[in-house]
Amino acid sequence: MKRPSTDTRSNKSERKKPRLGACRTRYKTFRDTNFPSNLRSLPHVLNEIENFLLPPEEAMVEAASTNQLDWLKSLVDRYDSHVLDAVLLAARLEDIGSLELLTPHMFDSNELKGGAWDVCRIAIHTAAKSRSCDVVRFLLSLVDSADECRQMARTVVGIAAARGYLDILLIAADTADTADTADVELSINSIGFALSLAICGKQSEAAIFLVSRYYRILDLSEGLEKALIYGMGQVADCIYGVITKQDNETPFEDFFVNLAGDGYANAIEFLYRRGHKETKLLGYALDNAVCADQMEVLRMILNTERVTQDRIGETLLIAARHGKFSPVEFLVQNSRISDRQTKKAFENASKLAISNYLFDKLDDQGF
Repeated sequence: MKRPSTDTRSNKSERKKPRLGACRTRYKTFRDTNFPSNLRSLPHVLNEIENFLLPPEEAMVEAASTNQLDWLKSLVDRYDSHVLDAVLLAARLEDIGSLELLTPHMFDSNELKGGAWDVCRIAIHTAAKSRSCDVVRFLLSLVDSADECRQMARTVVGIAAARGYLDILLIAADTADTADTADVELSINSIGFALSLAICGKQSEAAIFLVSRYYRILDLSEGLEKALIYGMGQVADCIYGVITKQDNETPFEDFFVNLAGDGYANAIEFLYRRGHKETKLLGYALDNAVCADQMEVLRMILNTERVTQDRIGETLLIAARHGKFSPVEFLVQNSRISDRQTKKAFENASKLAISNYLFDKLDDQGF
């Protein structure tokens, strides 16, 4: 983590005013009071009263927010263990100026104090959830390890996507994408999870942002299915636009066929209604569906009535060879399978249950 500069803020007239409530006035009165010598001889009593009126972390934020640097230094010297709590408080208050003065005290000889990394992580999460762009940007800038920076930014991407905070989402995405030592697989998983959060939270703009920016690395099949389930038509249209791009690394035909294997019947039907009704394409999708026991997809494709009986016979043979009893049974019961096709599937069945079932069918037909 980078140690921030200890320079004071240049424009003092624009500094935030203290926001710690009525205790501040009573605390100031207490600090300005000249106590009798017999009471001053009991400093622990005065310290207890002082802490009761304004806890150390609140006092630090008060000192930082009003640019009382001598007071801040004395507080840090006396209550060093409360610095991290003060950083968290400043983050919750969205007080970027106080953070600029407090975060340098998180270091000992350019090394983070114990627990400081966890505090920074919590502070970033808090700021992201409250949509404090300046605080998120500032705290992320302190993280100089590429791996840690990317890990933190990926988490913020998910937080922002779930809430539809496009400004925070852009900051986090830019930070994650500029990290030098990217774990590609982890990045894909985290961005995919963020897309799922955006869709489930019905945050259309956030979902469209992620699809448009990361379509080259994302598996959009699940995203398309979820967008249709959650009624996110704009997101589904966006995904359709990118999967049909000529420069997309995954050919559209492969995408369509893989949908069938994953059981995404809604997505298959969506693309079918968009005009993707080629018999050859549907046949390959049918094969993939039976191999994965995706009965809903199998039923949907058969209901289009665009797959020929000969092609259905080929799919039956594939199902028998792969030992898929349910697809075999469904095809036999719901298609006009010929005796020849049934016999061929029987001869190539890889499981006894399928062989017995097809034998009974042949026997019933007097074959």
